[in-house]
Amino acid sequence: MIFSSNRLLPCVTEHLLAEIVQLTVTDITKAIEWLQCSYLYVRMKKNPENYSIKKGISGDRLVKHVQDICVKKVNELSQHQMVEIDEDGFLLSPLDPGRLMTVLFEI
Repeated sequence: MIFSSNRLLPCVTEHLLAEIVQLTVTDITKAIEWLQCSYLYVRMKKNPENYSIKKGISGDRLVKHVQDICVKKVNELSQHQMVEIDEDGFLLSPLDPGRLMTVLFEI
């Protein structure tokens, strides 16, 4: 699935980073729960075609897709040394560059 028409998806990374830095999201499960409570998730459920998702997708498949997005975004943050993921790939900790970026987002 390609999300080229999606305008909200690029913002997920920044907002997820802010939640990790504030320690409201401390593990991958909480990150997924956070994303499932987001405006993006509501919009995906309401208008899946706007996000290159087939209309009529089952709720389970949409949840799986959102989980995949979340894991991808967390891995991107880790690759850019914004957050640290523990060796089990579960716990998330903010790193100094991530903290700095969150401060810059607020300016």
